[in-house]
Amino acid sequence: MDELASNIKDAVLDLLWDDGPVGDPPTLEPQPATRTPGREGFGNAIGLNGPEPNQYVEMPEGIVSGLTDFTIATWVNWNGAQTWSRVFDFGTGTGVNMFLTPNAGGAPGVRFAITTSGAGGEQQVSAAQELPIGWQHLAVTRQD
Repeated sequence: MDELASNIKDAVLDLLWDDGPVGDPPTLEPQPATRTPGREGFGNAIGLNGPEPNQYVEMPEGIVSGLTDFTIATWVNWNGAQTWSRVFDFGTGTGVNMFLTPNAGGAPGVRFAITTSGAGGEQQVSAAQELPIGWQHLAVTRQD
């Protein structure tokens, strides 16, 4: 678990706690995202919904492959916009993945899905209500 925490810190947290001013672009793929003020009291955030589409933070390969019991938690500043946008999306394609989306293509709320055998084997947990606009704390916990 210490190695996982270190990998996440290396990939994301160094960007958030960079001493550069808000607005300086960190190096992210495929388009540079911007550092932006985070929720009050939590430092900086990474802006992924700017004018460039498909922004993301690349994590080390296999970062979650050995997890059995885990919690992934984050603050999200949801603006209610895009369907199927991802809070996180780990995997190797449509056959093996797990993701969290605030809007599952018109479904009423946040959805977490996980599969190792494609869409037919996907397990889902969906909220009954839409995610409110603004800063929201989201967490997914899985216990084997």
